[in-house]
Amino acid sequence: MNAFYSNILNLFNSKEEYLKNLVNTRSLGFGMLGYLAGAFCLTFFLNFSTGCGPWSFLGQTFLYFVLMVLSAFFFASVTQMFLDLTAKTGNAPGLFALIGISEFAKILLICGVLIAGLTKGNTTAMSAVFAIVLICQLVWLISLVAKAYTMKKGMVVLSLLATIIPSFIAVVVMVFLTIAGIVGLIISLV
Repeated sequence: MNAFYSNILNLFNSKEEYLKNLVNTRSLGFGMLGYLAGAFCLTFFLNFSTGCGPWSFLGQTFLYFVLMVLSAFFFASVTQMFLDLTAKTGNAPGLFALIGISEFAKILLICGVLIAGLTKGNTTAMSAVFAIVLICQLVWLISLVAKAYTMKKGMVVLSLLATIIPSFIAVVVMVFLTIAGIVGLIISLV
């Protein structure tokens, strides 16, 4: 249990050696736990004012988990290709784990939705909370990647901007193709 606490402290203190070790050892389990925590918190945030049943909550959490993992997979691979082109070395699984670790920032959504709940589900307050948490997550991801790869933060921002659009388009196209396949299957059965 003591090792668990030391890992958490090293992560939040963002020690450079610890982050490099995370990338080199490809701590996918820690990253996947971050994706699961992010999916749970996002589901809680989206259903706080309306509520939902337990099976619906679990289904939505699973859906968001799959979407986060899929989009991070594409994002890590495209970002790694960009980093290879700029002569920075690294590995895509380690970057995938860092993106998953940055999902722990979504835990702030639960605190934010409880505070925004005082406004009785005001859409503006909920949107502001989501935007603030998303910005915090991006800033933390930039800091994690900059320290793990010993890059300047401006270069990390440039690589994120250059790679997030193609990876987002790939995920959206895949989701639409999956939906079209399911609709086609349903139509062929009728």
